[in-house]
Amino acid sequence: MTKTHSLLIGKEWKKSSHTIPVVNPFTEEVFAEVCLADSSEIENAIDLSKDAFPKTRVLPSYQRSNICMDIARGIKNRSEEFAVTIAKESGKPLIYARAEVNRSISTFEIASQEALRMDGEMLTLDITESARGKSGLTRRFPIGPIAGISPFNFPLNLVS
Repeated sequence: MTKTHSLLIGKEWKKSSHTIPVVNPFTEEVFAEVCLADSSEIENAIDLSKDAFPKTRVLPSYQRSNICMDIARGIKNRSEEFAVTIAKESGKPLIYARAEVNRSISTFEIASQEALRMDGEMLTLDITESARGKSGLTRRFPIGPIAGISPFNFPLNLVS
């Protein structure tokens, strides 16, 4: 019997009436099922992400850094489980799946360091006479939830 994986929406795991099989393309074995979100579940997830944004956008750098390190540690603690799942669902050799997991861990570790360097840059704007004595300042800041469609070939690293 295959395991059915629920949807994580907000902080709750939810079953869906619609599921799709996860098939190993190499063996053609169905090894799991995943719940498929319907439009109301997608809207709920979008609404929850919008609701969370005012809280997350004001997190100090050290907390953002800690969150990224916690994620890296979580992936590291389950690295073999992730690698086996990736190998099964993509049909790629386990050695490449392990490399992807390690790359994902590195991505979050690097993001943890970069979260501490979210400062801006001071620019001298005096490239013309009219801009003499003027400066500009760049600053990085969160813009809010985004949606994206990613390819399937590096499933863990692409969401990292």
